[in-house]
Amino acid sequence: MISKTDRQGLDVDAMETDSKSRTTLDSHATMVVVDKNCYVIAITGETMDVCPFTLEYEFLKKVSLVDAALMYTCESNNKECLIIVRNALYVPSMYINLIPLFTVREEG
Repeated sequence: MISKTDRQGLDVDAMETDSKSRTTLDSHATMVVVDKNCYVIAITGETMDVCPFTLEYEFLKKVSLVDAALMYTCESNNKECLIIVRNALYVPSMYINLIPLFTVREEG
């Protein structure tokens, strides 16, 4: 159980840790992106401007970097796994968590 958090500067009301969201491997993502259903452990204090995949969309300005916990349930064997991510982009308007394939390859 995660007991201590540092959520300074985040809209705590936007977090819905009791809701379900999807976590998927994304071959196009270059950083882990977590949604409003993640459990934020800590805020790094850093922000980033995020470029979209096409110029038809606007940049996301000052996206917070967070350390977060995600609960993942494997579809093939129904086992639950707690995934801890560091320096992930926190995008509360999303309903999906994105994990780049190379991150999984590096960590095994």
